[in-house]
Amino acid sequence: MNIRAQRNHLVLPLIAVVFCSGFQAAGAGYVVSSPDGKVSVKLVCTESRLSYSLTWNDRVVIRDSTQSLVPNASYKVLGAAGIKYGFMGNNAGFTRMAVEQSAKNRLLIDFHDGPCPMTGINRTLPNFVTREFCHAQQDARRAFSPKAFLKTAMINALSGPLDQNNGAYGLDGINRGQRQKGPRKKNSYNSTVVSETARTLVIFSGLIVLPDAPEEYEKKADLFEFIRQMPGTWDESRVINSRIGEHITTARRGNNQWFVGSVINEKGGSLKIPLDFLKADTKYDITFYEDALESHYIKNRESYRVRKGKATSADTIEARMAPGGGHCMWIRPASGGITDN
Repeated sequence: MNIRAQRNHLVLPLIAVVFCSGFQAAGAGYVVSSPDGKVSVKLVCTESRLSYSLTWNDRVVIRDSTQSLVPNASYKVLGAAGIKYGFMGNNAGFTRMAVEQSAKNRLLIDFHDGPCPMTGINRTLPNFVTREFCHAQQDARRAFSPKAFLKTAMINALSGPLDQNNGAYGLDGINRGQRQKGPRKKNSYNSTVVSETARTLVIFSGLIVLPDAPEEYEKKADLFEFIRQMPGTWDESRVINSRIGEHITTARRGNNQWFVGSVINEKGGSLKIPLDFLKADTKYDITFYEDALESHYIKNRESYRVRKGKATSADTIEARMAPGGGHCMWIRPASGGITDN
């Protein structure tokens, strides 16, 4: 995985996970194992120092003790870039303290598993990059329907960054049950690969966590280019189209490049996307990542096409999307990109 990540110019999270034999259940601030079970914490390491690590710190066994989980300088010594907490519950006091302590030690922080939302805290403590104030696809792949995703994008996302783990590419294999943590019900992860790609842009996280196997992204390298080229933070964001439960188009700018993602519900259809947010008198190259004509969120999830074009701020793109599908554009200035007057 490390080699694959470096080849795609990605930062690979190395995760300190809790290995718990005899696992039975988890709740707000605890994990339950069978009487003969053993709980241990291991740090997954690699030989490469080029990658950053994000340690995953679940609160286990002792419900009333959080002192050992306080982020401190030792994480930085291990080479960690940040900490991901799980099962801490709705504990506002610990959440605030953990964010402040991680900031002192220059560590990112991400809360999962029913976290305290702490709306607005990242305005003064920007190291609190994201949290799972939704259901993240990485965990149980309890799939969102296209309509449900669109509601999440316009309701949950209003509270701040969401670590939703969008971007599954091996949708056929996932739906056949070929994942250790696939859907609880086969053939229930209903989306298209282009919609999954667009969702990584539409939902702002600050920390893009991809939920699928590395080889699935290598198989679709031309589509994965959209995610690979995206910056982690943005200089400007705009919502071009939106109707709750029906569709959304989001455009985000990093430096002089724009990334545009659209998602539509089970009915499919077309959306007009005016490019008037681009600079006037400048020519742009566009790469389009689109559903294929035969794409469908249930019947044909992995078909797509990639094509290139040119445009200016005077143009309007008609984005055609399959039922439950999506549409993406990577827009950057063309070489010698001033238009002729």
